Amino acid sequence: MKERVKQFFYIPPHIRPAFQENMLNTNRVSLIVICMIIFVVELFNIVRVLFWSASGLQTLNNRIYFVMYCLLLLVPVLYALLWRRLKEASLRRQWVVQYTMVVFILIMNVCLNAYDLLGNPLGQTNIYTTAVLGIAMFIQMPMQYSFVAYGLSYVVFMGLAGSSLNVGGIINLSITTMVALAVSLTSCRHAVTKSLVHDFRIQMEKQSTALLRVQISALKEKMQKVREVEESIRIQRHDMRHVLQTVSELVARGDEKAALDFLYVTEKRLDEQQQIRWCRPLIMDAVFSWYFDQAQRQSILVEAKVSLPDPLPVDEGELAIVVANALENAIHANEKLPHDERKICCTILGEPNVMMKISNPCADTIQFDSSGLPVSQQEGHGIGVQSISSFCKRNGAVCHFEQKDGWFSVSLVL
Repeated sequence: MKERVKQFFYIPPHIRPAFQENMLNTNRVSLIVICMIIFVVELFNIVRVLFWSASGLQTLNNRIYFVMYCLLLLVPVLYALLWRRLKEASLRRQWVVQYTMVVFILIMNVCLNAYDLLGNPLGQTNIYTTAVLGIAMFIQMPMQYSFVAYGLSYVVFMGLAGSSLNVGGIINLSITTMVALAVSLTSCRHAVTKSLVHDFRIQMEKQSTALLRVQISALKEKMQKVREVEESIRIQRHDMRHVLQTVSELVARGDEKAALDFLYVTEKRLDEQQQIRWCRPLIMDAVFSWYFDQAQRQSILVEAKVSLPDPLPVDEGELAIVVANALENAIHANEKLPHDERKICCTILGEPNVMMKISNPCADTIQFDSSGLPVSQQEGHGIGVQSISSFCKRNGAVCHFEQKDGWFSVSLVL
């Protein structure tokens, strides 16, 4: 339960900038609507006090109302004056201005309603209720800010007018505040989820593009190596007549050892021209070639056992993304280790089911969430794990992450 509550309030660091910007853009439109409503209502109230009231500003009561109406009317006027400058200001400054206005609107409505009740204890709390529920519906706030804004409004209102309310009024007021807080928290959580989904889609598109580049690069390298091998074989075939003639001459002289040594050297030279083919599926083979080459360039020892059928029982591109993410994470983990400790163990089989296990030594202590997924401590990381988890959900696969005895491993059974 505690973990769920913590997750509800948690905003991942990698989406915070985009999340805050989207929230500011949403609130910008909402504040325009709120300011238009305030402008019309308070302008009407000012006119009512000045021209329709019999005493005008002669009484202290009317002067107090007039001041509060003018202060509220100041909000849309200032927002209109600051509109252009705010669009060019930093996100932090926009954030401060927006939420200062929101708090000011709430507190002024609280004071206005409290003053009504002080003058008429039998009055209603409609102004307070409309203000907190309206702000909750129109304005998106960070969850911690919601507690401060609505908590402060409630405390100020109860402090000013609590003695004028009966038990039923206090209960209704408390329920209204909790409803407004719940609406605000839910709205923020929905915005976080929406940002996460949007960010995940962008990262997946980037990964797909990056994988395509890997595939193209790996295939180009393979084609170049194949051409080099074919050219070498063509030359070897051309020279085979000379090899046979040399061997025949050595045998004719009775120098069998020299003939065998010459054949051994020729065979070794031919073997060096052979290309490593990790598996039959072309895309998977390109991914293995690319990342194993990257590992070897980083002085990472690779122990691999790959046996995959063609065609695969799942989409080859999706499985390639899973393998690429796992191998990339393993390479990054190895980069933090001394060269003599770097290693990747990769086993992927296609029969009877697709089974994968990729292991690597890991110097860091990995934290896992309630679902057993590793939690990244660095901003912008952790998308690969989400991608693997998403693949498992779509294809009914079972995935397990584990850290044991200094090794981190990811296992997948489809």
